[in-house]
Amino acid sequence: PERAQLIEDARVRTGMTCGVVHQNRFNVDMYPIREAVDNGRIGKLILGTFAVKWYRDQAYYDNGGWRGTWEMDGGGSLMNQAVHTVDLMQWLMGDVESVTSHADIYDHDIKTEDTTASLVKFKSGAVATFVSTTCAYPGISTEICLYGTGGSVEADADCLKTWKFKDAEDEDVEEETMLARYGGGNLMALPEYSARRFGHDHVVCDMIDAVLDGRDPQVMPADAIKAVKIVCAVYESAKTGKPVYFN
Repeated sequence: PERAQLIEDARVRTGMTCGVVHQNRFNVDMYPIREAVDNGRIGKLILGTFAVKWYRDQAYYDNGGWRGTWEMDGGGSLMNQAVHTVDLMQWLMGDVESVTSHADIYDHDIKTEDTTASLVKFKSGAVATFVSTTCAYPGISTEICLYGTGGSVEADADCLKTWKFKDAEDEDVEEETMLARYGGGNLMALPEYSARRFGHDHVVCDMIDAVLDGRDPQVMPADAIKAVKIVCAVYESAKTGKPVYFN
């Protein structure tokens, strides 16, 4: 977090345009999910479940010599593969109060962890579980699930899987419509969304527009640092065996 803060300090000092690539915020399914949170339709958030269940063989880590090292990779399954899902968790559920975590190496010859499991408490009172692993052969899913007093949504990465809301006129019809629109992911978005870019494409175009229009990019360093702080808190909790609390 301290090194990341240097980037924000440089932005403020120089006035240069600076943004962060948290591309998953701009997946096709994140637009309705974030809207359901913002407009209160999901109600009071109670629970989130986030799980990055991927697979990497030993050759992946051996190639290049930097993967799975603290010095050059900064972490393992959490910092490398799952940091973008950490960003989604805090972006959707709000500021974190504490994390209690376990991390270890289960199936690779590396220096960093290949699996973490955490309980995350939020300042709102909500709780979430967060799991990251590169041991889930052959690579299963990226779960992003929110459960509130007004409804529930579940997604696998950029594909919407469940859409249930108490205030729906016809819950089944609404879910069928939403899954048809957002269930196929970024590459299968309906033609009505053809003018919109998703994921990395969106981030690149947003940066270009920010420079041309003299505005800030949509993801700023100060906001992105939150994910880095959460990741570091997970590692600290796993090392000490104690919860880590946020100010």
